[in-house]
Amino acid sequence: MLVYLEVFALRGIEQYTILLASIPAMANEISTVLLDYLKLHNSCTPLLILGSGARITAGLTNINTKHLSITSQSLSFIALIPYVRKCVRRRPSITASGMAEYDQVKRLFQDHRSSIHEKLIDIMSFRATLYIREMEKLKWDDEMKNRCRGTSVHPWRRSRKSRTRYSEC
Repeated sequence: MLVYLEVFALRGIEQYTILLASIPAMANEISTVLLDYLKLHNSCTPLLILGSGARITAGLTNINTKHLSITSQSLSFIALIPYVRKCVRRRPSITASGMAEYDQVKRLFQDHRSSIHEKLIDIMSFRATLYIREMEKLKWDDEMKNRCRGTSVHPWRRSRKSRTRYSEC
């Protein structure tokens, strides 16, 4: 779902840059619409993933770290903004205030991405805290008994394997 959104946004940016090159007399208007398009894309991404849009369209019961990391990757879109800005700057009729707005849009994307990273860090630290508490309750001496009985893996480790994709060491 998110990949289609990014492809759609790239095609839209492509069309606006073609318009900029084709109709230089309307460069200010096209630049303004392009900025609005970028702002709309930035506002739709969190609504799609973090809001109820993802739950409804994709049938998700909740948003997990996988969804957050995919959203963060999709916001690599930030890398294109300086190039779009250069394309717009080449037009002589563009004002300095219009160029400053591109920097503002880039900051919006960066703020959005950093908020997702903060949420990911919160989730990971919460999980780490839970696992540490569980490990503190374990009787590690029982592990030696399990190994003597032929079981090489502690039961706690087996339960963690089902929640992660790590294989046993």
